[in-house]
Amino acid sequence: MIDYHIHIGQFRDHYYDSLEVFSAIEEFAEKIHISRIYYSSTSSCRSDVSLEKIEEEIAYAQSLISEKITQLPYLWWTTNYVEQNISIKSAMESFDYCGIKLHPLAHNWDLTDSKHIESLCQIFQWSSDNNKPILLHSGDSYIENPLRFEKYYKEFPNAKVILAHCVLTDNIIFLFDNYPNIYGDTACVDHNHIQTLMNSKYKHRILFGTDFPITHYWAHHLHGEHISLQEQYKRDCQILSKAGLYSDCSREEI
Repeated sequence: MIDYHIHIGQFRDHYYDSLEVFSAIEEFAEKIHISRIYYSSTSSCRSDVSLEKIEEEIAYAQSLISEKITQLPYLWWTTNYVEQNISIKSAMESFDYCGIKLHPLAHNWDLTDSKHIESLCQIFQWSSDNNKPILLHSGDSYIENPLRFEKYYKEFPNAKVILAHCVLTDNIIFLFDNYPNIYGDTACVDHNHIQTLMNSKYKHRILFGTDFPITHYWAHHLHGEHISLQEQYKRDCQILSKAGLYSDCSREEI
């Protein structure tokens, strides 16, 4: 099974080193048959970060050899890279990326800006050509509404899109009904919403994802819990297990 939503790197005031993140996952992964993780670097949210710095993080992460899990990186594509005229094609050649991540809340994609439009077309084309997904952050606000990108789902029907933090709202139902290339993940989705997803006719479109170790950050900084990374990943997986996700989402890849 794949955990489609893992992070490394700087998140607010804490740095999650890839070695400690992967080690925490390894300790529990075998028990629930996770053999692969797809990760991205939250350092990408820093306004001063360069693509070179992200590539250094990924190179280090990819140098870590595990007998239990295989880790594959997403490239988190930002509007800063667009403004710097960095080529998506050349950037994607640096590693065997599992996909591309887009975060409309962290990086405001202006769908009226010609540079942003061109970059999005290139991203969706890359996904279509390489049969690899786009992980798209989604949420309740206008800026996070996945309907904003509907034009691209329609124009690139072979591009696979995973809506992160998927909750079964009217917008999500509309997208699932109209675009078979759209999936959702369970990262940071509460137990009740996950059960609703898994009891729906769309359960075959729902992918296992935890958002670890961001869950650890919230547990510590919001709730004052002193919990190890290992225990947090175990907790994240147990929430998903309780909702019946393991048996229904054991596919190796979309």
